[in-house]
Amino acid sequence: MKKVLMVCILGILCFKMAACDHSDLKQEVNKEAFTCQEIYERITADIEMPKLVEVDPELFFDRYGISLDTLDHYFAVMPLMSAHANEILVLKAADEKSVVEIEAALEQWVLTAEANMLYPEQKQLIMEHQLVTKGKYILLVIDAHAKDIVKNFEALFE
Repeated sequence: MKKVLMVCILGILCFKMAACDHSDLKQEVNKEAFTCQEIYERITADIEMPKLVEVDPELFFDRYGISLDTLDHYFAVMPLMSAHANEILVLKAADEKSVVEIEAALEQWVLTAEANMLYPEQKQLIMEHQLVTKGKYILLVIDAHAKDIVKNFEALFE
């Protein structure tokens, strides 16, 4: 009886070891399945962010000059007060040709935001903005942690 039990336990242990997850293997992730909000949450998860509010869809075109028709979806946050410049946009273009148009609109918006900002520290944040594109995904970051956020964004697409 002990031998049978020992063989069963040994079999279970062998089976468990064969089924173990290997941490050195990369998990395949379908980046196209992420919503822009999920990307935002992932790239800012380990960063202390100021209080930001989601940009209202009705304000989106007026603020950035980007037609919602050129986007598959988006997630954008802006500061509660105009005295701050922190802003993060994660956009997914509807198609490849819209990417250039969206990037141009964002660069134009950055120039306008910089010209209208009165506070030197905040103006510097705007000047140091990061605009990154990965396929149809576009990220605009105006934040003191912009480089870390971009690094997290790029890591999602490796």
